[in-house]
Amino acid sequence: MSPLRIFSCLDVGKYCFLPDEKLSNTVTRHFFSSNCETTSEPMKPAPPVTNTRLFLRFILNFSIVCLFYFLRILFYNSKILKELNFDHYMELDGKRILVTGGNGFLGKRVVKNLENSGVSNIFVPSSRDHDLRNVENCKKVLENIDVVFHLAAHVGGIGLNREKPGELFYDNLIMGTQLLHEAKIAGVEKFIALGTICSYPKFTQVPFLEENIWEGYPEETNAPYGLAKKMLLVQSKAYREQYNFKSIVVIPTNLYGPNDNFDPSSSHVIPALILKIFNAKKNDLKQIEVWGDGTPTRDFLFVDDAARGIVDAAKNYDDDVPLNLGSSEEISISYLANQICKILDYEGEIVWNESKPNGQPRRCVSFDRAKGKINFEPKTSFNEGLKQTIDWFVNSHN
Repeated sequence: MSPLRIFSCLDVGKYCFLPDEKLSNTVTRHFFSSNCETTSEPMKPAPPVTNTRLFLRFILNFSIVCLFYFLRILFYNSKILKELNFDHYMELDGKRILVTGGNGFLGKRVVKNLENSGVSNIFVPSSRDHDLRNVENCKKVLENIDVVFHLAAHVGGIGLNREKPGELFYDNLIMGTQLLHEAKIAGVEKFIALGTICSYPKFTQVPFLEENIWEGYPEETNAPYGLAKKMLLVQSKAYREQYNFKSIVVIPTNLYGPNDNFDPSSSHVIPALILKIFNAKKNDLKQIEVWGDGTPTRDFLFVDDAARGIVDAAKNYDDDVPLNLGSSEEISISYLANQICKILDYEGEIVWNESKPNGQPRRCVSFDRAKGKINFEPKTSFNEGLKQTIDWFVNSHN
């Protein structure tokens, strides 16, 4: 390495390095002061190149490790990671899973979806053997459980809500509250609670956004049931804050599909209308009576799409904000009734009994949050799903 002369110019505060070809084995440092006086002194030999490289390599590796841990701490405590969902994924395969209501209309689809995902250890208690209104039964079903899908509910259409508001409030409130509390005590890893669109205010912007759920009182007919289910959302958030307990609430819209409940005393609007119109055609009735004036709208979601969304939420969602699952399509009751008549080839008259309640005026949710968080998108169109439901019903009654 050729020696260097080092020039210092105090007025600019910089050094210049110039080769000195006349110097051989020593390096003379020429320091020029403001009056251009010079001094010189010998420099020590540079350390061996191998030691320098080892030192630089150590510094580089140490810096990389420090940077890695810094970024890890930063991201795990930031909203950025929360929005990207990197830390929310839960692999359900290998988990011991409890599905309350797993023998019901929606529950069977959720169980099937879990099985198709590779889950084999699924416990589905029967309501006859494990009444979840009894806290001891809640403790029993939670033994050795990792993940809970709480789908069990006492639920029905507008007729049942008018007839048994007290039962609907108490049964749903006590089941959900006890089960979630005991799940926390039992060390359950994650609790997925099923909410209801009946929890939304009677009057709110359409489509419903998750944050709208706190903006008013539910439609009066459905309020006891809707508020009981809404308390699961309150409890879920409170337990997350105090105990760091992982629980989420998924809110599907009006579900329908094959194997729905067609009992006239407790069925929802689609099976109730299918049964009524089917019997009218079978008995050659010239008209049928339908409650309300036909103007209310509903957001109908095919049951298989709901089941898929619930399982995907269990895997990929972890937040105290509820998650809407719907179609974002408003269907009026009058349109629904006429479509069923068309598919069943019924040509009688529909008489609207306006002395009976309409229920909530409009229902339609935005599923933008579910689309962004769990990539949810309904696959079955309303007309296709309605035809599948009617075909199943007709075939099962022939």
